[in-house]
Amino acid sequence: MRGIIGVGFNWGKPNPISFADADDQYTTELFWRYQLTRELALTPSIQYIKDPALNPTESDLWAFGLAGTSGVVTRSFRPLPCN
Repeated sequence: MRGIIGVGFNWGKPNPISFADADDQYTTELFWRYQLTRELALTPSIQYIKDPALNPTESDLWAFGLAGTSGVVTRSFRPLPCN
């Protein structure tokens, strides 16, 4: 397999001054970073949010994401000349 699979968990306690009656927020994320080439990776993800603090009218939310990462791979380094 060419990639990384990961799972993340998060718990957040909303500030009682800003979010008066908000419940604690719980988040779970599953992602897969797939290395397409040496320089390009795509990372689809899915998140489940229980009791979202910024949207108190919802009891749960789903979020889907897609991120891309690119970079240049350098095989060797040479020192810069000092003048």
